[in-house]
Amino acid sequence: MDKSLSDAIAVAGHYGLTDGEIASAVEAATAAKRADSERPGLVALVHPDLPGRPPYLTDPDAVEVYLRSGWQRAPEPEPELAGGDLPKGNASRDEWWAYALGHGLTEEDVASLSRDEIRDHFTRDTDEETP
Repeated sequence: MDKSLSDAIAVAGHYGLTDGEIASAVEAATAAKRADSERPGLVALVHPDLPGRPPYLTDPDAVEVYLRSGWQRAPEPEPELAGGDLPKGNASRDEWWAYALGHGLTEEDVASLSRDEIRDHFTRDTDEETP
């Protein structure tokens, strides 16, 4: 589930993570992204005999050699659908609580609501006709 920064901070705070622990996690994620972005133009390849392994990045000039030896281009990640950052329907009340706080509701708004009521607030069909 993708989360906004405010969702992630709310959940982390709810479970007692310190600012330093949150900062360390952000720093690690940033370093990984930076490492990927500093190697632009590389082609992601996977091998059918190595399932579950991350794609191997190679120079575009070497792709043909790899393809002839059984490697395949890694599939493009599927685009995220709208609403993809919603917690799963059966997620805990705490996850829905954090999501609600990060999406416009206040603690006062959600204090008396059950998990299902919070979920329904964000998932009810907006195309329903009103009388």
